[in-house]
Amino acid sequence: MKVCVGGAILLALALASPGVVPAAAGDRRAAPAVHLAEGPGGSGPIAGLRAPERRRIIGGGPIPVGEAPWQVAVDIAPGWADGNAHRRQICGGSLVAPALVITAAHCVADERGRFRSPAERFSVVSGRTVLSSGSGVETGVSEYYYFVDGSDRPVYNPRSSAWDVVLLELSGPAAGTPIKLAGPSEVDAWEVGRAAQVSGWGSTKGPKGPYPDGLRAASVVVLPDSQCSDYFGRLARTSFCAGTALGTEGTCFGHSGGPIAVPVSGGEMRLVGDTSYGTAGRCGTYIPSAYGKLAAEPMRSSLQAAALEIAGTDIVGSGGVPPASMTPAQARENAWIYVIDDCRRWRPCRAVTARPCRRAGGGYRCKVIEYARKRRSRIRCGRRVSVSASSTAVVRRGIGKWRCRRSR
Repeated sequence: MKVCVGGAILLALALASPGVVPAAAGDRRAAPAVHLAEGPGGSGPIAGLRAPERRRIIGGGPIPVGEAPWQVAVDIAPGWADGNAHRRQICGGSLVAPALVITAAHCVADERGRFRSPAERFSVVSGRTVLSSGSGVETGVSEYYYFVDGSDRPVYNPRSSAWDVVLLELSGPAAGTPIKLAGPSEVDAWEVGRAAQVSGWGSTKGPKGPYPDGLRAASVVVLPDSQCSDYFGRLARTSFCAGTALGTEGTCFGHSGGPIAVPVSGGEMRLVGDTSYGTAGRCGTYIPSAYGKLAAEPMRSSLQAAALEIAGTDIVGSGGVPPASMTPAQARENAWIYVIDDCRRWRPCRAVTARPCRRAGGGYRCKVIEYARKRRSRIRCGRRVSVSASSTAVVRRGIGKWRCRRSR
């Protein structure tokens, strides 16, 4: 696999953290830095707005919604579009309070990043495994909220996908169990190399479908930001990278707004991001996806303050401890992280691979290979890598020396 792959460059703009916006008399604002977006009235679609492309899970397998009870679907509401909930679904989302959902900003904004669509255009389907069924509940959206800076301008940037998040306030309680954001004491649960889960409704093969309406989930790994920047350009500071460099599981087009969650002690999960963007036409490949960095500053505290004001609920968790073990597939992904980081430092390196890992003690031993060109020679170098996990860290360590051979 090539280390440096060309692709479209998304310019990451340097955005300041949203500041406190003073509310004028009669101005409807829910929390500091959170602007209540009221779209225009009307009884039909608005000219100039388009529904986001369907963002879908690639690979993985079917799960009942009870295994991800925070998972919701964001739909175009009945009366604004025809068909059942599966046909009207445009995005995913995460239930963080009984009547509050986090999803991606681009799910409700237009292509220029303007929030002109009225809240009643959207609905949320919860407690439902098969979208076309009648189980669970479909609830209208009464308001949605996005973040603004000190000049009252939205900080969501459609070019860089910075601050790609909104809060949907529902007209009534949803079905399901809310999930909490990972708190400041839980950063170890989603460091680079940790396993995570993405879920949603969608294609098992690629961007053209098929689009099953049963809920699916896939396992991914938190990756260094550099693995996304190889394809997308520099990430915004409110984004992070995840995927499977050696597999074919992940999100297609990001399955917009859907959750990426990590396991912690007690069988709980913590929300760490919402799916933001990926590569058009390359779903199901080794190319990772970018996610909104919801569980890190400055987004976490802004979301926490907003949810307290809107729903009276603290949506940030604490005390969770990550698993002190990993699967063979996760170990191989960590071996890949080790070798690609080393390849970046060794100028002649052109490609790398990581072989399947074997158990060794409390961790794994993996073989990694770098392929290089120096002058007219081709060089192949191999090394063993030890990979292990504890409740506080993921460890990737080279064993012995690199062994290289040269060929013309």
